[in-house]
Amino acid sequence: IGLQRVSVTVPIPEIPVTLTWDAPPIVKNLDGTTLELTGYRLHRAQGEACAQPEPLPATITIPSVLVYHDTVPAVLGEVCYELTSLAGDAESVHSNRASATIGAAVPNAPLQLRITIP
Repeated sequence: IGLQRVSVTVPIPEIPVTLTWDAPPIVKNLDGTTLELTGYRLHRAQGEACAQPEPLPATITIPSVLVYHDTVPAVLGEVCYELTSLAGDAESVHSNRASATIGAAVPNAPLQLRITIP
């Protein structure tokens, strides 16, 4: 009897993440008109990439909103985000990096440990 290889794919559950930010200050063109903000580019990474100083890779371009709902694989470790503003073909520098650690829930420590010597 020959051996058969069976492959099973187990889906990794995802968890919701909500990102919020403040709009950048309004920029005026040299002719006095306002530079029109057209959206944002979200940059996301997980794990060791979050510890690197280099800008994060672009993930998705989103419209000009101040909140974004994302989902990330529920894998233990860090997830981090940066954001850039878009105005047509122009792109800003990266925002600060926001990060969170995804992990199993940890119970609270016991309280008021005491020792008694009879």
